[in-house]
Parts: sequence; C-alpha cells; structure tokens
Amino acid sequence: MFLFSSLLWAAHHSPAPDSSYVVLARHGDAPGRGEPDGFDLKDCSRQRNLSENGRNQARNLGAMFRWNGIEVAKVLTSRFCRARETAELMNLGSVDNSATFDDLSFNKQYAQQLLAGERDLIASWHGPGVLLIVSHGSNIEALTGIHLEQGGMLVASMKQGELLAKTFTPAATTAAQNDADATGLFFIPVDLRKPWWTL
Repeated sequence: MFLFSSLLWAAHHSPAPDSSYVVLARHGDAPGRGEPDGFDLKDCSRQRNLSENGRNQARNLGAMFRWNGIEVAKVLTSRFCRARETAELMNLGSVDNSATFDDLSFNKQYAQQLLAGERDLIASWHGPGVLLIVSHGSNIEALTGIHLEQGGMLVASMKQGELLAKTFTPAATTAAQNDADATGLFFIPVDLRKPWWTL
C-alpha cells in the first residue's frame, strides 16, 4: 500500500509521538522570477501567476490529500495570487490569507519579523488535523534549510523548540497500476511504526 508517509502516521496512529502537523507547500509552477514592473498585491494581472502546469500541479496535490484521507483542518496562504490560487485549486477547504507567509524575497527588510511570525504560527498549531500553508520557496528555505521546487511540499513540526521538516514527493504511475488514483499519482511506502522525523 502506498501511503502519504508522515501524515498517515498522524492520521492512523493515535496517539502518535507528535501528532500536530503542518504542511508547507510551495505554490505551483509560475514561470519567471521576481515580480513584473508595476506589481500590485491586489491585482493578479500585475503579478507573476501560475501556468496551466502549475494549476494542474495544485489540483493533483489536493487530490493526493483526499485520496489518502488526510484531514486538513485549516488552510493558510500567502496573499500573492500564485500562492492563493494554488491553495484554492487544491480544494481542501476555505482559504485564509496570512501576510506572514508573503514572499520573503520581496520583503527582505521584514525578513526577521516574518520568519519569527511563521515559526510562532507553526509552533502554535496543535490540531486536530493538518494545517496546510501555501507559501514561497524563499520562505520555506529560510525556515527549514530545504529548497523546494515549485509544487513541492514538506511536513513540519516543532519538537523541543526545534523546527523539524521532511519533504515528501509523489511519483508518477501508469494507468496499468491498480493502486494509482485518478490523478495518476502514488506515494512512497514507509514504515509507519516510526515517527516521521526518523524516516
């Protein structure tokens, strides 16, 4: 059985060593770098936006959660349109803006303030269920030291004041595989007897 590794430990083992989980997702594919001239946070036509590939990535990520029965209790997103659209297309619940997770590379003068707010928010999440946060590569790398490709995700938790994080990546299947879901995705098998941070 192919499982959504870290999150299924929380979903199917109670009590788990630490059952409060946060998923940090980088927005889907959005070609280019930075923001266009005349950038306006309130106008998506004046921002870098998702490509059609990025929209499909977002839909597929949401399908992974549903296929594996992962309960998402809350969805937060950066206010940037590419992040919010990713969250909305994942279709896992109502989406709330969180300025704390706005693109760090565009707000370098507020980096320490933003990162402190992000850590506090992650530390304060105690469930039940998963907190999904859609943000940007600059934020996620500054928080965890992990570089995520667009459309990538990692699971994070605070343990003894330390932010622990581990990536998880879907792999493509063929239609002939019986365990493939409707999106053509399957998941890396893991030993669910272990806490996710030891995997």
